[in-house]
Parts: sequence; C-alpha cells; structure tokens
Amino acid sequence: MEARGQILVGDPDAGAARALTRALEGRGYRCETAMDAADFAARARATLPDILVIGPFERDGASGAIDLVRALKAEVETQALPIVLNGVEPGRIGKAALDLGVDDVLPADTPIDELDARLPRLVRAAVMQAELARRVETAAELGHRVDPAGFVRGYPLRPRVMTVSEDGTLLSDLQQMLLMAGFHAIPERSAFRAGERIDDERVDAAVIGLTQGGDVETAAALCADIRSNPRLFNLPTLVVGAGIDADGRHRLYRAGAGIVIGRAPTTAPNDPLTTYLQMLVNRQRQRWTLRDPFKATVAEATADSELRGIYSERFLRAHLARQIAALEARAEVLSLACLRIGNAGEVHDAHGQEARHVLMQQMADWLGGMTRIEDCVARFGADGFAITMPATPAEEADAVLQRIAGVLHQSDFHLTEEVMEAAHVWPHVAVGAAEPGEDADGFLARLAAACG
Repeated sequence: MEARGQILVGDPDAGAARALTRALEGRGYRCETAMDAADFAARARATLPDILVIGPFERDGASGAIDLVRALKAEVETQALPIVLNGVEPGRIGKAALDLGVDDVLPADTPIDELDARLPRLVRAAVMQAELARRVETAAELGHRVDPAGFVRGYPLRPRVMTVSEDGTLLSDLQQMLLMAGFHAIPERSAFRAGERIDDERVDAAVIGLTQGGDVETAAALCADIRSNPRLFNLPTLVVGAGIDADGRHRLYRAGAGIVIGRAPTTAPNDPLTTYLQMLVNRQRQRWTLRDPFKATVAEATADSELRGIYSERFLRAHLARQIAALEARAEVLSLACLRIGNAGEVHDAHGQEARHVLMQQMADWLGGMTRIEDCVARFGADGFAITMPATPAEEADAVLQRIAGVLHQSDFHLTEEVMEAAHVWPHVAVGAAEPGEDADGFLARLAAACG
C-alpha cells in the first residue's frame, strides 16, 4: 500500500517520539525519528521528507524548536519543507516563528485524529515543491532552463480574508479580531453568496464562524465547494465556533477545512485563530508564488507545437519517466489520466482543419483550468491529452477526470466564424496508477489502450 506521505519526527523525549511515530504509521504515513536537533537537521537534508514535525527541544518553551526551524529555513535543501511544531501553545510561538514560515502548531496532548486531519494540506504543499523540482529538471533536459528562485510575487501587507457567519454578532467579532491583527476582513453573512464572492474576488483565506450548535453542514458545503473548484483548490479555510463536536470536526475536515477551532473566538492578541490564519495565508502565498515557475516550464522547447499552454508528448514521456523513477525511492502513488476527443475527426471532416484546431485548443485551455498546477497536462496523440497526477490515488484521479469529462461533454464550443452551430465533444477517458516495474512507455501504452 502506498504511503500517505513521509514524516520526520523530532523530539528529545524518546518515548514521546516513538509514540507519535507509531500513531502516524498507524494512519498510513512513513516515519523516521530523531531525538537530537543536529541529527534531525541532518536527516531532513538527507531524506527531504514531506513534513517535519518538531517537538519541544527545550522544556521551558518553544525557543529550542524555533532555533531548529531557523537553521532548517537557512538551508537551501530544507527551507521549503512544511514544518509542524508539536507540543507548543500557538500563542507562545511569536512573530519570529510566523516570519520563518512555520506551517502549523499543535498544543500538547493534541489528539492524533486532529493531527491526521491537518497533515494532508501540508503533504500537498510538499508534493507541489517536489513536482516543481522535477518539472524544472525535465525542462532543462530538453534545453529550457528555469530558476524558481528568480520568481517573486509582491503581496499586500494586509492579507484579504473572507469572513463568513450567519450570526451578525459573531461576524462582527471576527471582523474586529482580524482587523486588529492586521488582516483585511471582508464580511459575508450568506455561505452561498460567500462561495460566489470567493470565486470572483482574490482572497488569501476564508474564515467561517459557527455559533453554538451552528450549522456544520452549511460550513462543510462551503468548504467542499472551495475544495472542488480547481482555481481555489488550495485556498485555506478555517472554521471556528464553540461546541463543534468530534463528528462535526470530522465532517469539516473531510469537506476540505484546513483547520477547525472548536471554541468561540476572542479579541485577545494571542488568540490562536489569528496565529493559525497567518500560517495558512503564508503557505497559500508560497503556493501562488510557485505557479509562476511552473508556468515558465512551458516554453518552445517543452510545449506542444500546435496547442498553446500545454506540454508536448516528448516532454510528457521524459517527465513521466522522471516521475516513475522518483517513486522507486518513496512508497507513493502516481496516477495517469488519458482523455481523447472521440469526435475530433468528425469536426475535421465536417468543418476543416482550422475548426479542429480551434476545438483542440479549447480542450487544452479547459484542461489547464480544471486541473491543479502540479498536474502535468500534455498532448498525447493527435486527438488526445494525458495528465500526470502526482501523489494522487487512481480512484481520486478517476473522480476528477469523470467530472472534467462531464463538464466538457455538457458544454458548447464555438469553432470558426464560418461554423455557425456550436460543437459538442465526446471525451473518452481512462485512469490508472503506475505499477511496479512499469516504465513510461508501457504506462502510456496501457492507458492509451484503455482510452480506446
């Protein structure tokens, strides 16, 4: 069975380190343990795990852990690795840890269910970093060089946060807290309206406030709506409210919430909500910055010669081979999706080559818009596309592709000015996971045969 991710656990308390490691391995993660800060840093550099979980290396506070974080962030190899401080109160980490880029903080005695629910978003961040590194290597192999360090985005000092609550008093409290903490808070009482506004407005995160006994299902629906939108897939969502029970927390996390705080917010300066929110925003901005070097890897040497914005089949084969090689050292999963436009030939016969090209370009544009930036969309054959989806189980990839195929099939596509009627497409799809010992050509051949 593939691992859900690789985690390096550091804690000077050997018993605590082993207990956490056993618990995480029981949830499907591969773990290593280090009880010494220097050993922890060396292992992080050597193995580049998906997540670093750092315990309290000093018993009188978080400073020992912060010193270790500072050292890891100073190293080129480890500076982008997601970091979780374990056994530390959020209000005690201070601005220094936030500025360094700590991704999450867990107080002592946090249940393993809570940690397990919050790890997937950090694994996804690690997947993006690893995939970008591979994408850059493949581009260089084909003669196009990209330096991710050269891409820097300027962000407003005050992050934009959509605050959502049907309770006017709670919404006002959230607004006051976030404004005092330096956020630009945008209020919205309707969850339905919030979903539309989040899609239209550029926000860094969303905070959903629930009153005692509030409607968890409505909050979960908004989280799921955000998660299912490929443009908003990684948008951080924080849910806060008194009386959210274990079942409610489980539903919210399954729906896509990033962090759930089961108590009412306060206006105290060290309220965990603002600390957690700043961490979520920091990681979200890092993800947005990664989009630019990802896009820069699509260039003349790597792109399809006919369709803009996607990779060539030559790049696909070289990159898929690199992705498969990376799997040999890590018990992970790689899914490949193939989509063929079954009636592209009919469009050509009825309306000519230009109309067929316009249709295929629209397919390329739509696929780019409906997939994640870490998913590699490439030309595959005359009428088809392939999408590599790292660290994605086949059943999850299949659900995504079926949704994409459904949207394409139900949409109208306009061709050339000479063609008055709208065109419809008939997508043929297939999804599979890489099998042990299978090379890139064999993987592609297997999926092409399944796609028809």
